[in-house]
Amino acid sequence: MLTRPLKFKRGDKGPFIVDIQRMFAKLGFDPGEPEGVFVSATEDAVRVFQSEYGLPVNGIMDAKALKLLYEEADPGGYPKALIEGWDTPLEDNDVQAKTEEEEEEEGTEGQDAPPGEESDPDGPMQQREYPMKTTGMEESDHTIVISLSQRALGLYEGDRLLNRYPVAIGKPSTPTPAGTHKVLEKVPHPGGGLGTRWIGFTYQMHGIHGTNRPDLIGSEVSNGCVRMHNANVEEVYEKISVGTPVVVIAAPLESWLRPADYESQPKPEPKQPKEHVGLLDPAAPQPKDSKSTNTYIVKSGDSLWAIAKQFGITTDAIIIANKIKDPNLIFPGEILEIPQ
Repeated sequence: MLTRPLKFKRGDKGPFIVDIQRMFAKLGFDPGEPEGVFVSATEDAVRVFQSEYGLPVNGIMDAKALKLLYEEADPGGYPKALIEGWDTPLEDNDVQAKTEEEEEEEGTEGQDAPPGEESDPDGPMQQREYPMKTTGMEESDHTIVISLSQRALGLYEGDRLLNRYPVAIGKPSTPTPAGTHKVLEKVPHPGGGLGTRWIGFTYQMHGIHGTNRPDLIGSEVSNGCVRMHNANVEEVYEKISVGTPVVVIAAPLESWLRPADYESQPKPEPKQPKEHVGLLDPAAPQPKDSKSTNTYIVKSGDSLWAIAKQFGITTDAIIIANKIKDPNLIFPGEILEIPQ
């Protein structure tokens, strides 16, 4: 059974903090800013939520409070297996075991954080037993490489590219963390909108996972995780194990094995500045219409606060532009004008 006593507290960052803030906003609480950071306002919202729902009031979002928050704000989005572990037998290919290295490290949790990340023994990844497929995987030589610019994931065995997959990555406000990480856990059927597999790779709970929105693959839309088509993430899941390196780069996948070749490629010639032209010239920058708007189709779980954050405007601007009488009542499929 997966042991997962989650504890999100002030100072924590990551994709699940974004979800917590989104759900609080949906319930009418002020979740605080910036997005994805557990700040003092987030802690205040947790305290009020705990008080109203009869939980111990400590400002810490533990697994019990998180489950209740999902039940109130987003019942269909609750990733039950990821939060609580499995209460049903695993499939044959999902054998759970600890490696010798993990047994040696037992009792020293948080001391082996990925490069560039500070471990936190009281943070979200506290006291976890990592499930993994062990048969034939102990000596694997696989590496996962994610190219943010190409929105692609490459699965390598040694220096050989086994396969390349399209992915969705973090949006600009909640980017997928670049750097060298490693697989920390593998969870089949995590629940919610995480698709059929979860491969966690940071102590802030960034993961590679499936999706229930395959139409968004190839976009910058996530809270920092890497989304794949379910069939693709299942392929990757079967070939990697806990400890497999996960390298996130901005450059193309090809540059990972041959950085010198990539850096030596001829750079494009800089464009010569054009002669000054008037605004009436079609090639010249044209003044923007101060009243121009975009449109946005409301999705399940959206709130005005989250939509405003996404477009960098205030909720009042959306309310005025759309003549919204009750800001708490927006519906999936509703088309909103987004003022620029």
